[in-house]
Amino acid sequence: MPRAEFFTRLGFYVDPRFLDAAACARLRAVVQAAPATPAAVVPTLADKYQTTFLKEEVRKTDVVAVPAEVQAEVTARLMAVKPELERHFGLSLVGCQPLDFLVYHEGYHFKRHVDSYDNPAAPGWFRERKVSISVFLNGEADEADGCSYTGGSLTFHGQVQRGAQTIPLCFPMIGEAGLLVGFRSDQQHEVRPITSGTRYSIVTWFY
Repeated sequence: MPRAEFFTRLGFYVDPRFLDAAACARLRAVVQAAPATPAAVVPTLADKYQTTFLKEEVRKTDVVAVPAEVQAEVTARLMAVKPELERHFGLSLVGCQPLDFLVYHEGYHFKRHVDSYDNPAAPGWFRERKVSISVFLNGEADEADGCSYTGGSLTFHGQVQRGAQTIPLCFPMIGEAGLLVGFRSDQQHEVRPITSGTRYSIVTWFY
């Protein structure tokens, strides 16, 4: 299974040291102590683009309400990366949407989806997304322990354009604590089911 550096050759933005071990441990502790609710899915054309709703066969994830100062701290770190993301993707970005602190327990998953698509009927905040960001607060391992999990790979589908070459893509990324990965928001991806342990991550979207 490919590690993060493999994806840099496919045009992804990868920073394996976005957060250090101490920051990951502190943020995991914050998430573990905060209230959690089931995460919703964004409606599609089949749902007539109505408001977000729960659909556990598509997405079974908990989103955690962390204190405002934690949101602000991580948002500031991400905004410091914005110029690099703009250069990397050749885009002009305004900022990032509110962060989601996510928890995946055993059996939790998020099926294949995109984070944005260009349809006038879709919500404006969904259509404006350009770059998706995922930050891992713990890593994937062969056996779960107090700091790791098994299964739950962030897996990319579809195609990546590298110059004149189109590369078919279906690769799971091995999660590593502190790793940040950025990709275009119309890139198809999924989180495969957790088989043991608990996966902690932060996601947001630059627009």
